[in-house]
Amino acid sequence: MRMSRLGIFTVCGFMMIAAGCTTYYRVTDTLTGKDYYTTKVEDVGKEGTVKIKDDKSGSTVRIKASEVKEISKDEYKTAIGKQ
Repeated sequence: MRMSRLGIFTVCGFMMIAAGCTTYYRVTDTLTGKDYYTTKVEDVGKEGTVKIKDDKSGSTVRIKASEVKEISKDEYKTAIGKQ
């Protein structure tokens, strides 16, 4: 099956849009002061408890008292050690 140029540009455009839609977060455990970095925050519904995958350590963490802040891609990459 052969795809037209318009079709190829359309598919590439959607892929670029999807790739650029990542949101980066710093999640601070307000009880310990420890920061975690992630692209997805899941509210588990138990009095504000959140569940995340810390992209710096690779661990899945549940935090009972947290502060979630959206950060830049550069800040995220620096924090997890990828530059």
